Amino acid sequence: MQKEKIKSTIIWIIASIAILTFVFGAMLVIDKASKTNPGTSDYNNISVLENRLLPVDGSDHIRGNENAKITVIEYSDFECPACVAAAPVVKELISSYEGKVRFVSRSFPLPQHKLARLASYAAEAAGLQGKFYEMSDVLNEQKNEWSAEKDPTGKFKEYANGIGLDVSRFEADINSKAVKDKVARDEQNAYDMQLFQTPSFFIDGKFVIDIGEMKTLLDQKTQ
Repeated sequence: MQKEKIKSTIIWIIASIAILTFVFGAMLVIDKASKTNPGTSDYNNISVLENRLLPVDGSDHIRGNENAKITVIEYSDFECPACVAAAPVVKELISSYEGKVRFVSRSFPLPQHKLARLASYAAEAAGLQGKFYEMSDVLNEQKNEWSAEKDPTGKFKEYANGIGLDVSRFEADINSKAVKDKVARDEQNAYDMQLFQTPSFFIDGKFVIDIGEMKTLLDQKTQ
């Protein structure tokens, strides 16, 4: 039990440092969110418009208790180093608050990450066969591998086969209108809210600036 607590603490420390490093580095790179304030690159003056957050519906992907009273929504980018660093921490949170919280995953492929959109399509295509999170986990774990490819489609098909998908269907779905529309919906909602970084989290509709703050709020809400 003590070893598990130590392991959990180490994961939190490493991930928090990585997330802070990459998030602040990413904020130096201009993205579409700044276009909501023309001529501005001062992210401190961008207000996230929480009232524009789309409610959870049947098209969303949920981990944890689907009927939980507390909802965490994450907007992420599979090519974003900070998102990859956050992934094991989010899984740790799901385990820590088992039964109390539902975690919702949405796509926000940033324009500077040229392969992020295709990776989101791969996850959504896997989702059509009920394995969105299985594919998401592989994409995070193998990010250095597929992101080194000029066209990672072949790698994505390998991953699809590895998690037991119908690869022919996956190959068709990754280019389907349904998949592209879902990613576009999530992405547009992120822009509508003026999100400026990935990962971005909301707890019951409240924007949370970092994963440390998220844990603090979850502790308060689940006591």
